[in-house]
Order: sequence, then C-alpha cells, then structure tokens
Amino acid sequence: EMHRGTYTSIAKNKRNNRKSELLFQSAEAASAMCAALLGAEYPQREINGSWKTILLNQFHDIIPGSSIFEVYEESDRQYAEIAEVGNRIYGGMTKLIAENISTDGGVLVYNPNPFESDGCVNIDGKYIYAGKVPSLGWTVINSDETVNDAPRVSGNIAENNLVRIEIDSGGELVSVYDKEANREAIADGMSANRLEVYEDYPNVYDAWELCSYYKQKMWTVDDVLSIEAYNDGVRAGFIVNKKYCTSTIEQKILLSPNSKRIDFETEIDWSEDHVLLKAAFPCNVHSDKVTYEIQFGAIERPN
Repeated sequence: EMHRGTYTSIAKNKRNNRKSELLFQSAEAASAMCAALLGAEYPQREINGSWKTILLNQFHDIIPGSSIFEVYEESDRQYAEIAEVGNRIYGGMTKLIAENISTDGGVLVYNPNPFESDGCVNIDGKYIYAGKVPSLGWTVINSDETVNDAPRVSGNIAENNLVRIEIDSGGELVSVYDKEANREAIADGMSANRLEVYEDYPNVYDAWELCSYYKQKMWTVDDVLSIEAYNDGVRAGFIVNKKYCTSTIEQKILLSPNSKRIDFETEIDWSEDHVLLKAAFPCNVHSDKVTYEIQFGAIERPN
C-alpha cells in the first residue's frame, strides 16, 4: 500500500520496455519465417543481446521508476539502441518477405500478431483499411479500394456499423451504444473520457507513493478550446483541444470500420507539478469477476 506510485512514475520507461518486448517478438517471428521459407540467416546474437538488455531494465528498481535520475538517462540510451536493432531486423526481414511476393501493384500488409487482425494502415499519410490479415502472415490490398461501412460523423455523433458514440460540449462521451448488443455502455447520468486532475503530495516517497487521500481533491479539465469533426475516409470521430492551467491537451477520438473499439490518440504538453491527470470511464457493466493480465497469462479475481 506504500508503493502505488510505481504504476505511473517514469512512464516513458515502462512504455519503452513494453514497446521493446513487442518489437523483438515481431523481429523473432519474422526472422524465423525468413529462415524457414527463404534460407535467411537468423540474427541470434543481436536478438539475444537485445533481450538481455530489455530484461535488465525490468529490474525491480528500474521499471517502477524508483531509481535515481542517472539510471533513466542510461535506460533512454539503451532503449534507443534496442529500437534501432529491432527495427533494422524487423524491417529487413519483412522487406525480404515482400520482395518474394507478387503484389501486382498492391500494398502488402504484414500481421505480426499471433491472431487474425484487421485495422487501418498509414501509408505515406493516407489511411487504408486492411481486413482479416492472417496471424503471422500477410495480405495484399489495393490502396485505392473503398471501405465498406466506413464510420461517419454527424454533429456530435460518430458511428459505424457496430457502435455509435456521442460527445457533449466538453468533449466527453455521454453515450457509447453497442448496436450489436443493443445496449448502452456508459453508466446512467455519467460521462466517459472525463479528464480529472488530483493533488499529489506524498508523505515520504515522491516516486513511489500515492497517498490514499489523494482522491479528496479533484478538478476536471473543462476548459475546451475547440471541438472539430474528423474524417480521413477510413477513420472518423472528433478532435478535442483542452487547456489546464498552462498545459494543453489534444485528443483524437476515433472509430474505425468494422470495429467496436474507440481509439484515443492524445498529445499532452504538460507543465504542472505534483498533480495526477487521469481519464475516467464509468461503464454500465455488472460483473462478479475481473480478468487481469499477468506476466504469462491472465488471472480472474472477484470484483
């Protein structure tokens, strides 16, 4: 109960570690595929060396954000090197795969996930939709192909074939309606994506501690600078700009084709001290258990 702050301290460090794990899973899979199908040399030494550095940075005083400043200067340099090596391996192997496939003028989309995926692909600033890309495989799509069931915006409502969302004048979600399940996902009388600010003055450990009383002081970020509709032909939604004291927040709230997922792309220029910024999502969900991700799977706990 003294170390709640380690879930948030030095957020870049946690993000870099997870991005590195995912990158090298993808690099390994693509390298194994090229070795098996094309006889390419498997880069064992570089992969092993990078994994050792990724795991080193999972040490229990590094990844929680509770080390001294110099540790994170060093981990920044290490993560930059890991990204360079991983992207070089992954990029080289997927390029080798693409060079051995006839695309007939189309675009090859590779799926590094161990499950079938679909989604939007950014090619030279233009978004195109790729549907049902097989796990650890690829598909070839036409970049000029039109999207069926593309999301659309009308006033303060955005929707696709599966879900409809509505925002209020503060840029918060007052409705997320699941068309398939025929039910509302937001709790009655509440709004979601509500940005909340809490005072953060721990008693002792600034990097470790979130005192249990921090919730007693809360402010909402309600200074809205602008709200605009967004539609790039594949994704649609809203761009919301807000201000809190001297900090600015820009959010894209987006729907994609054939998906119930709502994406929040948030850019924050933050200059406040000793406060926490959180996003609240009060959902209309009733369950007697919750499933939590752990290192090598998931665990169910009573709610």
